[in-house]
Amino acid sequence: MTTKKYLIIGGGLAGTSLAIHLIRAGQDVTLIDSGENHSSRVAAGQINPIVFRRMNKSWRVDEFFPYAEDFYRSLETEEQTLFVNIRIRRFFSSEQEKQFWLDRQHEEEYRDYLEPFDPEQQDFPFAHNPFGSAVVKKAAFVRATKYLDAARRFIESKGTWITNTVHWDQLDAQTGSYNGIPYECIILCTGYRHRENPFFEHQKIQQTKGEILTVSAEGVPTNEALNRKCFLIPLSETQFRVGSNYKWDDATTNPTSEAREFITENAKQLLNVPFKTEEQVAGVRPTTVNRRPVAEIHPDYPKLAMLNGLGSKGYLLAPLLGKEFSEVLMTSVTD
Repeated sequence: MTTKKYLIIGGGLAGTSLAIHLIRAGQDVTLIDSGENHSSRVAAGQINPIVFRRMNKSWRVDEFFPYAEDFYRSLETEEQTLFVNIRIRRFFSSEQEKQFWLDRQHEEEYRDYLEPFDPEQQDFPFAHNPFGSAVVKKAAFVRATKYLDAARRFIESKGTWITNTVHWDQLDAQTGSYNGIPYECIILCTGYRHRENPFFEHQKIQQTKGEILTVSAEGVPTNEALNRKCFLIPLSETQFRVGSNYKWDDATTNPTSEAREFITENAKQLLNVPFKTEEQVAGVRPTTVNRRPVAEIHPDYPKLAMLNGLGSKGYLLAPLLGKEFSEVLMTSVTD
């Protein structure tokens, strides 16, 4: 039987990004997905280059951000935009946090990201603003559902996409075969369902549930995303996505009243205008203790690899990590 090249298990952010890069490199790719993605598809898709409170740059953001923009735009059409540039207005939570911003704003490595604080532009009747605010001027969000649909169309057109439940007893790690078909490499991109497979038990991927509300409100500007205790991303003139919460070791995907109340209260700490909740969705993020993703070839089974743990910054990390890991895998398979 002819050996196929790559089998990717999982069609979320990690799996689709990796598949697209391998296909663009001329590789034969099959992707199998259960069709039950509960993180990548419901995510807000926010790309924020700054870690607030101490105002540090996100890990490798100078590399990740421009590559992510090029990657998502390469999948766009005239009718559908995937990558949306936006500013983020951070309403400070304390005088200390404000001082962190003032200390950072003129540093050379932060000039592309932080707009200098302007005390004369602090009149925001739609928001609570006791400590002032300033703008992250280089940020974005990705239309999550639209991206996953576009990624699937690309993979189906140039590779193979199979919608089916994965049966782990059909995967032979030693020979690199699944369902009797041999592959040169099988890559597990199973997200929060990592614990269901019997491989890579040494890698601890946490199940971190998060929920997001869609709300309607009048009088809130739509030229910026807002942030303090929660994020608020404009969808239209009157609709916004608001989130999120973190609940560790919870793999359930049903929305809860507890999360709704928590996010609503945080939104009330930000917004000074009434709003109405229209929708609530829940997803489970694959996260790691050190907040770094895992890209690894199995130490005992060289035909088995994994890419996982992208966490809440997945839409920033996935494109470049997919490229880098695809290059590692192609070198490994060739060797």
